[in-house]
Amino acid sequence: MAAVCLMAAAGAKAACAGANLFDALSPEIRAELRHRAAQVPHAEGLLWRAERGIERITLVGTFHFDDPRHEASMAALQPVLASARTLLVEAGPEEELLLKQALSERLDLFFVPSGPTLPDRMSAPDWQRLADAMRARGVPGFLAAKFKPWYAAMTLSLSPCALGEVAAGREGLDGRLIAEARARGLPVLAMEPYDAALTLFDLIPDGDQIDLIRAALIT
Repeated sequence: MAAVCLMAAAGAKAACAGANLFDALSPEIRAELRHRAAQVPHAEGLLWRAERGIERITLVGTFHFDDPRHEASMAALQPVLASARTLLVEAGPEEELLLKQALSERLDLFFVPSGPTLPDRMSAPDWQRLADAMRARGVPGFLAAKFKPWYAAMTLSLSPCALGEVAAGREGLDGRLIAEARARGLPVLAMEPYDAALTLFDLIPDGDQIDLIRAALIT
């Protein structure tokens, strides 16, 4: 996700607003979804605690983009941070720097250096829709044409306004936790290498990657 933000945020629009699609569902479908969700262990909440002997870990469900509800989450987490020894995150400051470096030096991680481009591998209408969606996210068509399919699909998963919020410097809950931990002098460690997700995406069969783009364009 961070790689998409680095690439596209500069040209994206800010000020996210819109309708809650869950509210547009029929009462029957909403009730069924709530019923299914309730069957999952620990189905409610964003904050959990796991213990083993004297060891304790607090698990927090985070959101990468700005949201006014983060204020309440940060307030609830202050006592936890005060007694913590380490903050574990998906990607920390060092990983973000490595990703930025890779974006400028390892273009093969995100782009197809040779061979058919996306316009060659998609129908003309699908490619036009993709090009339009990319331009709305600040990515010109000639550049999007060279994207790996999974990278194009990931870019589509982020709305132009969300990318605009990143460009404006508004942090998600994970970013706020990292800033607070560093201010407290807590070590911030990543749970995976910076390129772990990129490697997994490359394992998706090529045809399935194109299908991911088509599925994202439906919305």
